[in-house]
Amino acid sequence: MNDISGVELALFGSVSLVNIDTWLAGVVHDHLDAELREVIWRSGRIDAVYGLWLTDDRKVVLKVRRGPVDLPALEASLTALRYLSSTGYPCPAPVAGPFLRDGHTVTIEALLERGKAEDARRPAIRRAMASSLVEHIRILRAVGHLAPRLRARPAWTRYSNGPWPVPHDPIFNFTTTPAGWEWLDTFARQASDALVAVRHRDENVIGHGDWYGGNLRFENERVVATFDWDLMVESEAVLAGLTAGGYLAEGSPTPEEIAAFLVDFEEAREEIFIPDQQRSAVAGACWVLAFNARCDLFNSGGRVEIASALDRLGARREEYRRISW
Repeated sequence: MNDISGVELALFGSVSLVNIDTWLAGVVHDHLDAELREVIWRSGRIDAVYGLWLTDDRKVVLKVRRGPVDLPALEASLTALRYLSSTGYPCPAPVAGPFLRDGHTVTIEALLERGKAEDARRPAIRRAMASSLVEHIRILRAVGHLAPRLRARPAWTRYSNGPWPVPHDPIFNFTTTPAGWEWLDTFARQASDALVAVRHRDENVIGHGDWYGGNLRFENERVVATFDWDLMVESEAVLAGLTAGGYLAEGSPTPEEIAAFLVDFEEAREEIFIPDQQRSAVAGACWVLAFNARCDLFNSGGRVEIASALDRLGARREEYRRISW
């Protein structure tokens, strides 16, 4: 019986788990000078991701990246991540890569096992998330020279061409909006236009492009481990807004929860956003809400009874557009 995942099928074709594990063992042998003791876990929706335990007792995460891969951007991202890790920030240290193996782009990083998942709706956890976001943005200023090479960014942050960007997962199709949901296109277009209008007004910074509860682990209400470092370059206000619109591991934040995250972010940076920056942050949050709702709409087949990002956004879209704090 072939139990490989859809991601593995897309990357490796119709092979068995034994074939894949043999391939992983070969990568470990050739690039880490060790043998594969155990595949601890396997996951991934876009890339194939494996937690590996090696015979020298190291534990690593091996990622097989789905193409096309912007290698210069990936190399720059790993350089930035290596620097961030060197400062003691709780992110995985790159171990090897990127390199090509049988046509696949592979990266390997240290496996972080500290902490546990927490509910980002809890104020203390939300504040920890905002503070840790501010912290790594400040640290990464030291490698700001890498910003021009960080061209790749997650689909849910690519607002430049308006609705809709190429989805992050090929299962989604955004080419046609079902009848009755045209308001979602309009809402996304308004957010996109607002973001494009303020581009280049503020200094750009480097930050995590998918800073949400599922990518963080906590101890004593502090962030102690972080994952999936898709770095992006954006103004600090827009980056904060993009994060505020999607920081929950489950569901979408309410207008009040978005405002609370942005207040926490301002307090962590010890400087409030000026009115134009506040509007930029709100536009960023609205864009992410729209993108997530568009994914929900595709998954629902246009059914009106679904309840998630789409449901709340449809009912309160004017409140989201007018968020203030």
